[in-house]
Amino acid sequence: MNQQKSLAYPAYLLAAALFLLPLAEILATSWPLRFGTVSWRFGAAGLVSSAVLMQMLGALIAVAVAVLFDQRVMQRVLLVLCGMAALVLVGMAALFLLDALQMRGQVRPQLVRAFDVATLLALTKQGVAFLGALGLGFALWRSLRAGARHAVRLGRDAKGTTPLIVSASARAAEQQHAASTASGPVPPPAP
Repeated sequence: MNQQKSLAYPAYLLAAALFLLPLAEILATSWPLRFGTVSWRFGAAGLVSSAVLMQMLGALIAVAVAVLFDQRVMQRVLLVLCGMAALVLVGMAALFLLDALQMRGQVRPQLVRAFDVATLLALTKQGVAFLGALGLGFALWRSLRAGARHAVRLGRDAKGTTPLIVSASARAAEQQHAASTASGPVPPPAP
C-alpha cells in the first residue's frame, strides 16, 4: 500500500492544477477587474462557467485520492472547500442571472435567442458544478463518519490512536471476570 501512496502526491498536484490554472487564466483574461460594470461581470461569470466543470474534475481527483488512501485531514480540508465552492456557486449563479436580465435589454433583437441559450448553458454548468460540489461534500462527510465509526469499533479515539490505558484496563477487567466465573486456571496477563 505504501508504494500506492506515492501516487497521492502527483494526483494532488494534478488536482490542484486542474482547479487553480483555470482561475489564473480567467483572471488574466478579465483583467483589470471592473466589478461595477454589468457587462464585465456578465462576461467574467461566463468565463468562470466555462471552466467550472474542469475545476470540479480536479476536486473529484483530490476527493478520490483522499478517500482511497484514508487521509482524514485532507478529507476535512476538502469537505470545507466543497462547502465553500457550493456557496460561491449559488451566489455566482444568482448574480449572473441578475446581470443577464440587465444585459438582455441591451442585446440586439436578432441576437436575443443566442444570448438566452448562452445564458442558459452557463447557468446549467454552474448548477451541475453546484450539485457536484454538494455530492463531493456529502461523500466526504459520509467517509469521515464511516471512518470515525470504524475507529470506535477498533477502540481508537478521534485522533486515530489507540488509548493504551483504556485497552489495558479493559483487558484486565475481562480477565478478572473470566477468573471469577471460570473454574480453571487463569492465564497470565498479556503484555
